[in-house]
Amino acid sequence: MLAGLAADGTYAAGARHTVDVSAEDAWRNWAEGSGLGRWLSSPRKALKEGERTTLEDGTEVLAVRVRPPALLRIRLTRADWPRPRTAQLRVLPAARGNT
Repeated sequence: MLAGLAADGTYAAGARHTVDVSAEDAWRNWAEGSGLGRWLSSPRKALKEGERTTLEDGTEVLAVRVRPPALLRIRLTRADWPRPRTAQLRVLPAARGNT
């Protein structure tokens, strides 16, 4: 997995965890409604591609790609950050369950 300083001066980091659930259950638990709230502050609903929302702390979120049950890519922007940041959630098939 790519991690660390990239040639363009940005950073990449990642984490993986495999769970014994279907891709649909993994998506529901991490990319929709209250599940999304586990890693973003209290979203009200599932994000739709192209949709923008603002979190409680003022972070602006743009849903760049939404491909249930496999991919959620968002762009996070704050006034005190020099550039936007991208976060991505992928649900990948594993030998048992999904990663």
